[in-house]
Amino acid sequence: STSNDQFPGDILYTTPGVYPVTLIAKNVNGEDTLIAEEYIKVDSCLPPDPRFQVERDSICRSTCVQFFNTSIRTDSTYFLFWWHPFPDSITGTAADTISPLTPGYEWMVDDSLFKDTFFVVWKDYFPAMPRITNEDDPIFCFDDSGSIGLQIFAYNEYDVSILNLQDVAVLNIGGSYPKLVVGPDKTIRIDNIDSRFFLEDTVSFETTGTAPYFSWFPEEGLSCYDCPRPTIYPTETRKYFVTNFDDYGCQAYDSLIVYVEESYFAGIPNIFSPNGDDNNDILWVRGNGIATEGFSLRIWNRYGEMVFDSYSQNNGWDGTYKSAPAPAGSYKYYVKVTFLDGTVEELTGNVTLLRY
Repeated sequence: STSNDQFPGDILYTTPGVYPVTLIAKNVNGEDTLIAEEYIKVDSCLPPDPRFQVERDSICRSTCVQFFNTSIRTDSTYFLFWWHPFPDSITGTAADTISPLTPGYEWMVDDSLFKDTFFVVWKDYFPAMPRITNEDDPIFCFDDSGSIGLQIFAYNEYDVSILNLQDVAVLNIGGSYPKLVVGPDKTIRIDNIDSRFFLEDTVSFETTGTAPYFSWFPEEGLSCYDCPRPTIYPTETRKYFVTNFDDYGCQAYDSLIVYVEESYFAGIPNIFSPNGDDNNDILWVRGNGIATEGFSLRIWNRYGEMVFDSYSQNNGWDGTYKSAPAPAGSYKYYVKVTFLDGTVEELTGNVTLLRY
């Protein structure tokens, strides 16, 4: 656009961008030219698009929660909080509102902060907390229990202001830190075949917690992982962690250790059932600290016939004799084992073969 006037009128720019201005001055003695680069900046003037997310919707009283500003095209943003009850919508009739004259409620900001009257229209409907921030991802801590409505307000340098139109988020604050007691560490000694393979040795704890929910970790060896007092079937020394928590996320932590002490031992079950159900189908010699050398297992039937012999702990009797199923009944066994420390132990007895 060009003009020969000393004071040209308004010029309309239809496309955003940065534009130079050229001024040419002339008289009878000649002319001069002044060029100002990037003199005029034309913005799109798109309104702010305030948006946010909350780390979680329930927090424990006297703890903190983080807000994440996910706004688009926003120059300045402010988080707004107000205690419930709150309006049905920012443009509708207030429901269960509290009068701005109600003692104990303070309005959040002065009208001048937002540069226009947008917020003035609605502040009568918001019994707001005296708290506001223009940080991008602020962290707030709340000491009192209750429910708080959450919204975000934004305005740009052109005095265009918007209160976010997403559903009003509600932050529930309550609960209290629970008290948790799990008891002392436990020690159990596994020194016989029954406790190792039939799990007769278990550990229980008289755990107490004032919150309703429990979580144990790791889950291995526990009868339950979300109950207050699980039974622990120990197979090795292990540390367990327990959390006691409520619906607001108020948590207390503790831990305990189950120490499993083992000694060298060997044993053999007194009954097995080779019926193909993958449960107790093989007669094994069990134990702890058994060396690979110096092992022997022999089985005789009631007629004195040797029906099975083995020189490896990894080779157990499958209940057959001469490639056929041995009959049910009582069989005599002899076991010789050598432990890692060089000591030798011999076991004799009877084992019952069941078929059903």
